[in-house]
Amino acid sequence: MYLKFNGIRDLADARYASANMAEWIGFTVGATDSLPVSQIQEIAAWCSGPKLVLEAAAGTGTEVLQSMASVLPVDGIELNANDYHRVTKEWPDAPVFWIVRDDTGTEAELSHCNQLAYEPHVICKVVPGVEEPDRILAADPWAISIDCLLPGDGNSRDYTEWNDFFAALDMN
Repeated sequence: MYLKFNGIRDLADARYASANMAEWIGFTVGATDSLPVSQIQEIAAWCSGPKLVLEAAAGTGTEVLQSMASVLPVDGIELNANDYHRVTKEWPDAPVFWIVRDDTGTEAELSHCNQLAYEPHVICKVVPGVEEPDRILAADPWAISIDCLLPGDGNSRDYTEWNDFFAALDMN
């Protein structure tokens, strides 16, 4: 089972993702609270292994994505279905793979959905502490993802819940 960490906000989460053999680490771009490019560069420089994905906010312009891809080691871009159709027309030769946030499937290389089921090339978003590991194991998803956004005041994360979650999935 592949693993994706969404919305990386700091080096600690990125390093945790790398240590847990994540296939992808995602950084939100095009939103008001997105990390600056320089901070994404700094975090990405400390991580080896996971592929870097730009998680584009709805309506993010193609030129913004192209600009970021020119200065970051971007492997993939994740966006909603409408933006995917627009951006791939405006940037047909993009040197990236595409992930589409879509619960209905798509012609993109990968799909990211909120449903838990096995389908090849579909990343299923799960919530540690809410989703039961047994239910995830029974569904046998091709890939799962978890969010790194910290609730509330944004103080440093206690990784105990994630450690327990990945241990129950036999992923660490």
